[in-house]
Amino acid sequence: MRRMGRAQVQQMWALWKQGRTLRSMSEALAVPAHTIYWLVVRAGGLAPAPRRRAARVLSLVEREAISRGLVGRQSIRAMARQLGGDRITGFGRLLEQMPAEKK
Repeated sequence: MRRMGRAQVQQMWALWKQGRTLRSMSEALAVPAHTIYWLVVRAGGLAPAPRRRAARVLSLVEREAISRGLVGRQSIRAMARQLGGDRITGFGRLLEQMPAEKK
């Protein structure tokens, strides 16, 4: 059994809110009815709130800049200045997670 994609799950909840039956949703999405049933039951019949990344988490661009800085042997302070300085705590978390041989 393959997993439903994000777009399919959003469409499933839109159909559920319209009051469609499991069978009609199953046919519309080309997914077994028990898969839809399981997702609806697991969520208690309510569509989950959209996921949002926490503000304290480094963005993809910031993580890539840090990666390039580490490869280029830049200092933590130089990378912090490049990213605006206020994200220095993210560097601390990054260093805590790095293996000892890469520090």
